[in-house]
Parts: sequence; structure tokens; C-alpha cells
Amino acid sequence: MTHSFNRMRTATLTTEGERTATINDLWFDEDTGVVHHIRVDLGGWLTSDEALIGVRHLAAPETANGAWDLDMTQTQLDAAPRWPDAAQTAMADWPPIIIGPFGNALSLPLVGAQLTAARDPSETGDGAAPRLTQALSSATEFLSQPVFARDGELGTVEDVWVDSDAWSVHALHVSTDDPSKPVRVPYSALRHRGSETGHIVIAGVRADYSDVHKQAS
Repeated sequence: MTHSFNRMRTATLTTEGERTATINDLWFDEDTGVVHHIRVDLGGWLTSDEALIGVRHLAAPETANGAWDLDMTQTQLDAAPRWPDAAQTAMADWPPIIIGPFGNALSLPLVGAQLTAARDPSETGDGAAPRLTQALSSATEFLSQPVFARDGELGTVEDVWVDSDAWSVHALHVSTDDPSKPVRVPYSALRHRGSETGHIVIAGVRADYSDVHKQAS
């Protein structure tokens, strides 16, 4: 079954104990399209707790508007890899030593290390997410990128379609000059993505995709 990535990000995600969450992103091998991880926000209204979850734990709904299930225990969620704490990252930009208001020297890196050491052992996954996703591409990186065939620009990526049976990127939803005729470009047609500009090059010419606009609805 194929799913719109944009819809996945607005759908309800339930975890153990009916805890709700949202999907923020997914990471895949750009060469094969195979999806490996999802980025899940487990936070509430005022907080953000984003974890990197193996896609094997995610169960797709039977209907397009249904809720997604995350098959993980609370202990597993607590131990899942995280992104570096924003406060710790900001502290790393400060000078090694600062002088306090009473003339005492304070080492911010040392304070950061002490705070890290004082954390609960279940949080050992903190900071590991960037390393695990470094060699992968994310779905959000593809959004809003221009798509070029051999004879010119086809349009702009508006969505990414994902096959939840094989857990792979299935196609790119591309808007064209005619808003009523978007096209769905098979991911297998991708030939190149610019490392700096992000532009996407696909096989064939624009006319090769002119008769597939109905598939993108």
C-alpha cells in the first residue's frame, strides 16, 4: 500500500499506553529507495522530544485516514536515539572558560559533561541520531526541489509516496505548470540529485510523463 508522506506527517501515531505522537521525517537509502528510519516527535504542546525509530516498528493503517501504530514499549522509546540537546549544542559555542560575577572561573564544557553524566542511563541514545542518518537522505530534503528531464524542467516535488509493504520510496509527486496536471514520477526514474542545489534529474523527457497525471491524484 502506498502512502503520501505529507499525510503521514498529519496522521495520528499511537504508542504503548495510547500515547500520541507525530511523524516528522523519514530517512532512506537514496540509491535504493529503501526506508530505514522515521523521526518521531513524542513531545506535547510545550515540549519536543524527537526520537529516531527503526521503520520496522511502524505499522501502517488499513485505511488512508487511519492512525499509525508504533510497536515499542516505553523503555524502548526512552532508549531510542535522539538529536543533541539544543542547550548542550549552544553551550558548545561558548568559550572554554568564562569568569563569573564574583571572579570565579567556570568551564562550560566541564559543566556540560557533568550534566550529561548525571542523566538517566536510559538516555544513552541522546545525540546518536545524526550519526545514524548521516549516510541517508530524508523525505523533507526532496520537498520543494525542482525536477528536470532531459529536455527541461518538469516541475517541483510536492510530496513523496512511500510503499509501506516494502518500506521503500515509491514515487515523487511533482507539480507542473498546469496545477490540474501533477505527475507521479516513479522513484526508479531518478538519475541524480544535486548535492548543493538539491535539484533532481530524472530519466527521459517531459513528454514521457504527460500521460501519468491521473496517477498523482
